[in-house]
Amino acid sequence: MQTLTQPAIYLDEDTADTLYDIASAAPEGSRATATRLLGELERAIIVPSGELPDKVVRLGVNIAYRDTDTGRVRTGSIVLPQQADISAGRISVLSPAGAGLIGLEEGSAISWRIGGRETSLLVLKVG
Repeated sequence: MQTLTQPAIYLDEDTADTLYDIASAAPEGSRATATRLLGELERAIIVPSGELPDKVVRLGVNIAYRDTDTGRVRTGSIVLPQQADISAGRISVLSPAGAGLIGLEEGSAISWRIGGRETSLLVLKVG
């Protein structure tokens, strides 16, 4: 069985601190995703605030990504949970897709579990 290497993820210091606080205090219904987000934070490459490369998925920036299992392309932005509105394309960072995409570079894919199935999320465009 082949082991997939997960791509690097990049976060700035302020965002990493914010995401840690949100994931640590997540409500019961979001605990599984919050635990995965905490794991991603542990392996993240943290850069000084304001020095994140342009083509990295970060809060509030428009993105396009593909679920490689279904082939479906989606667009939107990753936001804090209180700003989420899926009908407006605002994806909570505590949702499975949001937690998987945050910090990825354009062109990167991550193996991720969404809705009880394993898939890959491929970042097509950032910005």
